[in-house]
Amino acid sequence: MSKPTRNRTRKAAAKPLETPPPHPEPNAEEKSAIAASKSRLEGRSPRLVVQFGSGSKANEISPNHSDHAGWIARLQDAFGTRGTAFASCELNRLVTASTLADGTVDQTRINGLIAFIDGMKPKTELEAMVACQLAVTHGLSMELLQRTKDAKQLVQFEAAGNMAAKMLRAFAMQVDALVKLQRGGEQSVRVEHIHVHSGGNAMVGTVVTGGRATEKSEHQPHAPQQNNQTGAPRSLTYAPGQTLPSFDPKGGAVPVASGERQGALPDARRREG
Repeated sequence: MSKPTRNRTRKAAAKPLETPPPHPEPNAEEKSAIAASKSRLEGRSPRLVVQFGSGSKANEISPNHSDHAGWIARLQDAFGTRGTAFASCELNRLVTASTLADGTVDQTRINGLIAFIDGMKPKTELEAMVACQLAVTHGLSMELLQRTKDAKQLVQFEAAGNMAAKMLRAFAMQVDALVKLQRGGEQSVRVEHIHVHSGGNAMVGTVVTGGRATEKSEHQPHAPQQNNQTGAPRSLTYAPGQTLPSFDPKGGAVPVASGERQGALPDARRREG
C-alpha cells in the first residue's frame, strides 16, 4: 500500500528591494511658478512662532529665538495692541482652542492660528478679536465637515451637517464684520465694466427714482396760464376742417367738436375744495 504523498511548500525566493524611480525634474511651467512663489515669499515677513516647554512646563510659551523682548513686540503687533495683557489673554484662548483631548497642545495648530491672525494685520483690539474668532471658527467648521463625512448613521450626518452649516454662516458673518471694521464702516461700489449696446444710453452719476407717492401735487408747478409768446390767456380756437364720417350708416357726418367762443383753459391741477 502506497503512502500518501505530502504537499511540500517551497519558500519563495526573496526578491531584492527595487529602488523607486527618481522623481522627474519640474518642467518649465513648474519652474516658473516656483520662482514666482520664492519671489513673493522674500517680500513676506516671517510669521510669529511660539514653542512650548517639555515635562512639567508643557504650557510655558516662549519664543523660538533669544530675543524675548523683540518676540513680545511682534506678539503685540500681531494682536493690534500696545500692551501685553490683551495679547497674552488672546494667546491663551488660542492655546485652549488648540489643546487636544489628552491635554497636549498642538503646536502646529497654534502656530497656524497665529500666522492667520498676523496675516490679517489687525489695527485694534476689536479687529484682533474678530480675527481670533475667524481662526477658531474655521477649525471647528472643518472638524464638523469631517464628522459629517465620516457619519455612519443619518442622525449623526444631520447633526454634524447642521452644526457645520451654522458654523460656516457664522464664519461668513465674521468675515463681513472684519472687512467693515478694516474699511472704517464705509461702503463703496466699484463698477468694473459698462457695456452700452447700439441704441442704448449710459448714465454715470446719482440716479434718484421714485413714484408719485413720494411727491405731493401741491408742491408741483401748475400749468402755465398764459401763452409764452403773446402773453394772452391760453384758449382753444376753432379751425374749420373736414368732418369725420359717422359709424352709423343711417346718420350723417359727425362734425369736429368745436366751440365758437374762446375762453381760458382751467388749471391742469385739481384745486382743493
